[in-house]
Amino acid sequence: MNIAMEVNAATSRIMSVIWLSFSCYVFILFFSRSVVNRVVFCLVNGERETNMRRFIFVAALLSANAAFAADPDPARIVDVAVGDWNGDGKPDLALLAEAPDDAADDQLGVYIYLRDDHDLLRLTTSAPGKIWGTTVAEGIYGQEPSIKAVGKSSIAIHSQNSAIGRDRWEQTLTLAYRNNQFVVAGYTYSHYDTLDPDAGGSCDYNALTGKLQRDGKDVKAEARTITIADWKDETGQSICGG
Repeated sequence: MNIAMEVNAATSRIMSVIWLSFSCYVFILFFSRSVVNRVVFCLVNGERETNMRRFIFVAALLSANAAFAADPDPARIVDVAVGDWNGDGKPDLALLAEAPDDAADDQLGVYIYLRDDHDLLRLTTSAPGKIWGTTVAEGIYGQEPSIKAVGKSSIAIHSQNSAIGRDRWEQTLTLAYRNNQFVVAGYTYSHYDTLDPDAGGSCDYNALTGKLQRDGKDVKAEARTITIADWKDETGQSICGG
């Protein structure tokens, strides 16, 4: 009886090793080295509950990879976020990616996938050339963009220049799903001059309510509905009075 149990245990361990090896092969086959490193790091360092969420994250990436084969927009994934953007209880996917026409100008696109009735990811928002950032391996630290899920159903896209020149800045766009489209719900911007301590400033604008704070003071503003596809950084600068 003990021998049979030991054989079963050994067989289970062998199957686990085979499955893990196969999974690693799939990751290497479909993903770039940077995404593989991130997924492996997450799987190794998380707790059980967190790992389950990250399993959904990996599954979403696999589905997105299949979608990219038919959709020519995203050429290289820079960062990803998973969340229930439209509140239907299904995990959706948001990407920050280089499109072929964006890569030369350090401009990145925002691509958002929602799940359909068959639980398949479908591209619902394509907004190329919206986010500035340096993404090359030999690039300068302090200019990397990022995308992440915030709250229950919002997306935060961060960009920055905290490395080069006198003009240092940080910007965050917060996206929300409203009336079947993704709109800019919030815009936060701060900047400073490394040689002039009085030349900096900050701005925090809630586009859904019209609440605006400029340098920590409330300023009168109006609510606006601006989709991420129509957004321009110049719009945010004009709202902030820049």
